[in-house]
Amino acid sequence: VPNDKTFEYPQKHFTFGPEEVTTGEAFERNGYSTVHIGKWHLTWPTAQDSAPTWPWHQGFQSCHGVSPGNPGTHWSPYGTGTRPMKKIAPGPEGTYLTDQLTD
Repeated sequence: VPNDKTFEYPQKHFTFGPEEVTTGEAFERNGYSTVHIGKWHLTWPTAQDSAPTWPWHQGFQSCHGVSPGNPGTHWSPYGTGTRPMKKIAPGPEGTYLTDQLTD
């Protein structure tokens, strides 16, 4: 954005229509298995697990540690009361999130 211009997002959160094709769906259609690990900024943070825009409904057969934005903390227990992380079991207290996702 040029210095003399101001950029404003049209809304606080972005999402997309379920008719849009994700990389997960494109790979899945061609016989590949896919995994999604980490943040997913494409679904409203308060959406139910059944919302069609979560990665597990978008061609990703395996999902781990999905966070609708900031996980709140990178140490177990992960997430916050209003935005818990999905598809991850809490590690022993104090476990670092990156370590748990990559072990």
